[in-house]
Order: sequence, then structure tokens, then C-alpha cells
Amino acid sequence: MQGKGLIKLLVIVVSLACLYSLSFTWVTRKVEQDAENFAKGDLAKEKSYLDSMAGEVVYNLGFAKYTYREAKANELALGLDLKGGMNVTMEISLDELIRNLANNPKDEKFNKALEQAVAKSKTSQKRLSLYLWKNINPLELLPHFRHSFRQKTTLL
Repeated sequence: MQGKGLIKLLVIVVSLACLYSLSFTWVTRKVEQDAENFAKGDLAKEKSYLDSMAGEVVYNLGFAKYTYREAKANELALGLDLKGGMNVTMEISLDELIRNLANNPKDEKFNKALEQAVAKSKTSQKRLSLYLWKNINPLELLPHFRHSFRQKTTLL
């Protein structure tokens, strides 16, 4: 267990560095919270409060003093996931997906069955695939989807 003291020292140094970096974020959040409380919902008032604090010392470490502007420049940048996130909804056209997986076949029977299935699924809660399988034998679809299910393997 040689080097155990070195590892402990390294953990302490890294922890202090992390706390130092985070401290700027905590200080700026506190100033911004004060601005919010002062403005009581008035965005112009909040912005003017923050502008007035830009040159004021808000963080004194004893050996270094930081204004709000400097603390804001040193704070950790939060990604979208930490700022409230972002929601994405993606809609997939199932009939287009089936056509693409089947390599856009020219087979009239397949296309007619798919069109009928799409029409029926729009007026019902049942899935498109259920109607498609009722209109055409699944074994007849195999040639269309053969390329989609083929696995490529490589040797290392």
C-alpha cells in the first residue's frame, strides 16, 4: 500500500479545486436569487439590479476579491440537462418506415395492402401492422424485407 498518502493528498487537492470552481457558481446564483427577490417578477428591475452589481465585490476569499462580473465569468457552465432540459418529440410515419425497410417495392399487391392498412389504421386504435398482415400473407412480404434483416459480420 505504498503511495497511500500520495493518493489521499491528490484526492484532497482535486476536491479543493472542485469546490473552488463550484464556489463561483454558488456565489453568482446567490446574487441572481437576490435580484429575483428584489425585482419580484419585474425583469427590467432584475436586469438593472444585476447591472448595478456587476462592479461590486461579491466574493472575498481573503487573498482574492471577485466582482459579480468576474464570478459570473468563472462560474461553471450548465448544459441543457441541468438548466431545465429540452424535450424532443419525434413522430415516425409507420407506413414510410415499412416502405423504406422493404426497399420501396414496386409490387402492386404490397403497396395496395399497405395503403388499405394505413386507411384502416387512421380510423381505428389498432396498429397499422395488424391491418397489413390481414391484407397480405406475411410470407409474401419476406422477399421485400430480406435485405433489412441480413446481418453483416466482421472478423477482428
